[in-house]
Amino acid sequence: MASAAVPELTRMSSKGQVVIPGRVRSKLGLKAGSFFAVLTRPESDVVVLKKVNSKSLQVDLKLFREVAEAWREIRKGKARKASMERFLEELDTW
Repeated sequence: MASAAVPELTRMSSKGQVVIPGRVRSKLGLKAGSFFAVLTRPESDVVVLKKVNSKSLQVDLKLFREVAEAWREIRKGKARKASMERFLEELDTW
């Protein structure tokens, strides 16, 4: 099994701090002060951290807000079907 497929375990402190394991920090070039965007999916206990740099921070945060809004629409039953062409056109606007 590839090392990327084996999850690393970590623990959250009483202050809400989570240690990113050393192998992951090395692989991604993470340093103290690195920025992350955080996306959650509470209904499935998923938390996603995305490394961002200051230049892309606003773009990444906007994308995360759009994804969160899309999930809210899906949960409300307001999702609509689209052709593959329409989906790809919308994707290109991101």
